Amino acid sequence: MNDVVKSKDDYKEYTHQLQKLLMKRDALKKKIHSIKIHYIQLFGKLRMEEFNLQIRIIRLKKEIAWMVRKLNSHEAVDIEQMQSEIDQQMSEYDLQMTQMAKEYSLVSEAKEISKDDALKIRHIYHRIAKRIHPDLHPKLADNEDVCLIWHAACLAYEINDLEELENLEVQLNLLLDENQENADDFEFDFDPEKRIIRIQEQIDELSKDPAFDLCQWMDTEEGQEQRKNVFARDIAKLKTYIDSLEKKKQEIQERSHSCPMH
Repeated sequence: MNDVVKSKDDYKEYTHQLQKLLMKRDALKKKIHSIKIHYIQLFGKLRMEEFNLQIRIIRLKKEIAWMVRKLNSHEAVDIEQMQSEIDQQMSEYDLQMTQMAKEYSLVSEAKEISKDDALKIRHIYHRIAKRIHPDLHPKLADNEDVCLIWHAACLAYEINDLEELENLEVQLNLLLDENQENADDFEFDFDPEKRIIRIQEQIDELSKDPAFDLCQWMDTEEGQEQRKNVFARDIAKLKTYIDSLEKKKQEIQERSHSCPMH
């Protein structure tokens, strides 16, 4: 038995503290996830438009730099070659844009849930967590079926899937026979005091997550309108900048046609 756990009462007290902290930590994770989803629902299209324009600017700058480099070395400006080389350089940005579009597609279809359903989701998740949360029951980490249920429960909790949580609890009830639990086993496989400190540190870190700063734009209609106006202003500036880069690119192309090349 761990030295800090000297009795059944100690075990119950540490278990209660751990459960309370774990529920608080997981609730924070869910809140952060929900904030991000709501932000994307409100501003996702504008965010994608802004990012797409930023990618366009990066590409134009690369094209201009490529053509200037060729002109300075008195080489022919081969547009197909330029496009091919820059396509490779831009692949990472294209992947980011694709991922952003997928995120928006997923969250734009998300449904609001009632307060009753939200309460049911929280209660079911808490019941499952008390029985198989890996921080409380590390021995269950070797049980593949339990691990699958736990990971599925975490996902269902994040996306507010009440039906899936209900199904998972049924599976868990079939998998674990509570009547076979050893009521006299009051040992932890870890130091509960150190674990409590570690979880509290995680809670403190999550409480400072930048996602909470986004709430200022989402909690009121006025805030939402202000954020949309910021996006609109930034998008307008980006479009103006793109026009200037396009003009500069065109001028360089015209120079390349009139300059002798090796």
